[in-house]
This record gives sequence, C-alpha cells and structure tokens, in this order.
Amino acid sequence: MLLFEIAYLLLLLVISVFGVHRAVLAIEVALRSRRTDRGAERRARDGTSASGAGEAGGSALSLAPVLIQLPVYNDAPVLHRLLASVSRWEVEPTQVRIQVLDDSDDGSSEGIASRIDALRAEGWRVEHRRRERRDGYKAGALAAGLEGATEPFVAIFDSDFVVPPDFFRALLPDFRDPGLAYVQARWGFANAEENLLTRVQALILDAHFRIEHRVRSQGGRFFNFNGTAGIWRRSAIEDAGGWKSSSITEDLDLSLRAWLRGWRMRLRDDVVVPCDLPTDLRAYRIQQNRWVSGSIQTCASLHERICASPHPWTHRLDALLACSGNLVYPLILLLLLTLPHAIAIRLVERDRLLLHADLPFFLCATLSVGLFYWCASARGGMLDRLRRILALMALGLGMTLHNARAVLRGLSGQARIFERTPKQGGEGPTRGGGDRLLWLEGLLILHLVALPLHAPQVALHALPLLLLFLPGAGWVLFGSIPPRRRRSGA
Repeated sequence: MLLFEIAYLLLLLVISVFGVHRAVLAIEVALRSRRTDRGAERRARDGTSASGAGEAGGSALSLAPVLIQLPVYNDAPVLHRLLASVSRWEVEPTQVRIQVLDDSDDGSSEGIASRIDALRAEGWRVEHRRRERRDGYKAGALAAGLEGATEPFVAIFDSDFVVPPDFFRALLPDFRDPGLAYVQARWGFANAEENLLTRVQALILDAHFRIEHRVRSQGGRFFNFNGTAGIWRRSAIEDAGGWKSSSITEDLDLSLRAWLRGWRMRLRDDVVVPCDLPTDLRAYRIQQNRWVSGSIQTCASLHERICASPHPWTHRLDALLACSGNLVYPLILLLLLTLPHAIAIRLVERDRLLLHADLPFFLCATLSVGLFYWCASARGGMLDRLRRILALMALGLGMTLHNARAVLRGLSGQARIFERTPKQGGEGPTRGGGDRLLWLEGLLILHLVALPLHAPQVALHALPLLLLFLPGAGWVLFGSIPPRRRRSGA
C-alpha cells in the first residue's frame, strides 16, 4: 500500500510540474512585456526608434529572391483561395518563384493547373510540380522542390492559409541577422467562432504563439517552426541536413536540428496569417494524432543531442520540455485509472492527510494551466474566457486516451504515416481515431461514471476531476462517431 501511495503521489507531482512550467512561461511573458513597455516609453521620451538601426540593410534585403512552396494533397478548394491572394502580394512577380507541390490523387490537379495558368498570364512565375509517388509525404515534397533551387530564402504555406499582402515586406528584413534560420509569423483563425471546438482550438494555439513562442523567441531560446506561415534561410535548411521524412512532424525535426547547429529563430507575432481550424472532432483527432506522436518521435530521436549541445542548461531543459510536453497524457491516463483505488485505500485507512493530498496537486495543475490560457486569451469578456478555458480543460482530459496512444506510438516508432488534417471544402476525414479506440474510450467513461454507484465517498473526493473529465470525454466520444453511425444508433 505504501509503495502504491508513493508512486501515486509522484505521478501527481510530475503532472503538476508540466502545469507549473506553463504558468512560469505566462509569468515570464508578463514580465518581459512590462520591460518592453518601459523601454518603449523611454525611447519615446528620447525621440529614438527601436527599429531605426539597420533599416537601409532591411530595405535592400526585402528585394531578395524568394522561393514559395505550397504543398497540397487533395485540398484544391482551399488552395484556390490561397492562389487567389497571390495577386495582392506586395512583391514584384519577378522577385518570387512559386512552387505548387501537388501530390493530389483525387482528380483535382487539372483545376489547379488552370488556376496556375491564369497566374502565369498575370506575370507570376509558378511551377506545378507533380510526383509519381508521394514518397516522404510533405517533407518529401518540400525536399524535392528545393532540388536545384538558387533562391536564398524559402517561404512555406499550407493550402488553407491566406497570405497577407505585406507578409514578405514585413518578414524579410529580419534576415539581416546572418545567424537567423527562420522567421515564423503568428497564425490567425478565419473560423475561430464557428463552434465550441474551434473556439477552444483558437485559445490553445493563441497560447502556443502568444506565450510559448513569444517568450522563447524573446529569450533567444528554441521554438519550433510550425510548418507553415514562415520563411526559412535556405542555407540553414541545408546546414541542418534538409527535410527528412523520418519524423511525421518534419517541421519540429528540422527546427531542432537547425537549433542544434547553432542557428537562431524569431517570432513575428505582429504579422498574422489566417487559416482554417478543424471544425469537427474526427478531423481534430487526426491532427492531434500526428502532432502528438510526431513530437514525441522527434524528442526520442534527438533528446541525446539536445542534452549534449553547448546551449545553456536552462535552454536545453526548456527545449526538452517544449517537445516532450505530450508525455503528460499517459500520466493523466494512469491517474484516471488509479484514482478510485488510491482514494479507496485512504478511506479504509482513514488517513485524513493522505485523503486530501490530491487537492493541492489538482489545484496546482489546473490553476497553473488556467493562468496560462487566461493570459493568452484575447477574445470575449471575463465569463466567456472562463467558459472557454473550462471547455479547453475538458477537451484536453477527454482526449487523454487518444493522445496517450499517440505518445506510445511515437515512443515505439510506430508513427510512420503522415495523415494530413482534412481541410474545409476538401476531402473529409476518413478516420475518427479507430473503432477499437472509441470502444476503449467508452469503457473508460463507464469506469468513472460507475464510481458514484459503488463508492459514493470515493466519487465525492474525485469530484473536481470527474466534473472536467466526464463532459470532455463524452464530447470527444460522441463527436468522433461518424454521422451515419450516430443516426443509426450504432
């Protein structure tokens, strides 16, 4: 019993550490913003500008040739929207070369070719690249496009992003820093208010950019390229070893390898590139499976190099936490499975101290995560922000089993197939996470729903966690059932 209690409390402690780390990032952002504001006030009094130095070099750099890569796979409707924005870009057509890396197999390539012909007639240099086989998935397409390229900079956009007109004029001057590998713009969300799922996703990604990326960028630490809406220095891609399909999160993999080679990275959160968020849970599960398993897969392959790198130990630790944060999901799954037994033991032993030991850990984890997302939230009033944060926590707990399985796949090397997130207007999701997994998620819900029936006192002490997990798990399970099965009662 004692060993079980010790292991259980250690489990709570580790989960709390991941939560506290996020709170620390939020506090650091607040402190840095305060220092930045004071610096701006001081420059205003002195009549100086923070961006005055190097402006001449920046204006010359803004004319540098750019290769623009648009990887697409069965996403013609949203790609047409992206291509329609090209004519509004504030660049000369001769300054950029556009590659449409089209791996589609749904018969949409002919329509894409027609749109490309129209752009060529307007004077844009556009290549329509087709491959016989989709070797290496997105990484393979990007690597194939770079073969023979001479442009010093490479911009990448997924098909559901819409490039703002001033994107290149805004980001290219940052590369006057010769040690800069890439500049990442912030994502915006065209459909953020479509439903509860998109509202929660917008909050998650706002926190990713506004807190995690911002504090790491300002502190000179590692943060990953997000696969789209950014510009790379081509020599940094080559120096880091190029795009590799050994990881299904090829963007994180290349970013880490570039950082390990001594390159720096920068976030431009004042430049926002809008995109579409998945609108249903089946598409969201596909996206999360790739992001979670791929990040763990990359961490497993590069963690030794991260630990041995010459970067300061605090930067190495932060880089490890940045790419291993999803390890919390198997820990939460263990917590959910062992929580009833742990509380039952304490009730039998009538140990009041141990009986309430969960509470500080639960508060530490939930309040720190709540603070993290509260600081990132910029939408709605106070009550609306609170509702979104509670829905976010419920969704995160509801995805526990799904994401725990993705972590195990990443650790075991089973994450090999790049399954792209279905786009709005394109091919719908073909998988909802697997029938077997849906059954297991249903069993986990029943395991905890039955708790009040056979052990009311245990359920009472587990109530805070149950109030978050059960609505989230029900939401995830019901939303993941294909509509036809839902209608038929299956």
